[in-house]
Amino acid sequence: MEQRSLADRSVSVVGLGAWQLGADWGEVAEADAVAVVDAAVDAGVTFIDTADVYGDGRSERIIGGWLAAHGQLGSTSTTPTKSAGPAPTAGAGATTRPEGSIANIAATAMPSVVTIKVEAADGSGTGSGWVYDDKGHIVTNNHVVASAASGGKITVVLSNGKQAAATIVGRDPAYDIAVVKVDRTDLKALPIGDSKDVVVGDEVIAVGAPLGLESTVTSGIVSALDRPVAAGDAQDTSFINAIQTDAAINPGNSGGPLLNMSREVIGVNSAIATAPGTGTTGTA
Repeated sequence: MEQRSLADRSVSVVGLGAWQLGADWGEVAEADAVAVVDAAVDAGVTFIDTADVYGDGRSERIIGGWLAAHGQLGSTSTTPTKSAGPAPTAGAGATTRPEGSIANIAATAMPSVVTIKVEAADGSGTGSGWVYDDKGHIVTNNHVVASAASGGKITVVLSNGKQAAATIVGRDPAYDIAVVKVDRTDLKALPIGDSKDVVVGDEVIAVGAPLGLESTVTSGIVSALDRPVAAGDAQDTSFINAIQTDAAINPGNSGGPLLNMSREVIGVNSAIATAPGTGTTGTA
């Protein structure tokens, strides 16, 4: 995964998500979309699914979109209200456990991980997300917030229990990635790692709200790389590579971060698969 500065009008490509159920393994989506997104940024395109990013009259897909530094992102959901209360702080493990340990990483990352609750006409649901920057942008999966894209209520719950209304600023159904925004500038962003540096056997940590249980941490290893994954829905499907992990992940983890042992995001928890008669395999 590559990180680039918003000040330079570019973006971070964050292991673009895949969502697939019914297989016998899970996955962390991984795609090299930097060149396409950079072209969109250079053209001044906002966060949309397609655009003529090369100026040649053809409509190109913008993979994952981009986060603008100039407040040009449009919203498609409810208007946020002013958030109240302090920002979350790191737990005791941040100071009482060795740096680089699972407990230390979990404690320092937790304030940057949120629970996302969605209420829409066709039902309600819960997922996870993580803070991208200090402007209130939060990364999650498209399938977590898609039901509210045409109207609904999205609530972000911080690790300290404080809540904030959110709006959708961009989403890509084909790669199951979305960004929502809350009216806060005091949230701490997670650092972004490079998924190209991941090798089989690396330790990883998954953080999220499985089954609605907020601020849950599980750990495991990278079980495999380059798993072929069909992402998106029947109308908009893409084929991408993925990282398989055995970290325990359950419904509700979707959209949360998969972290390496440097507390960097290397993927977005996006799918879980269960083989009949067996336990679950975590995905991110």
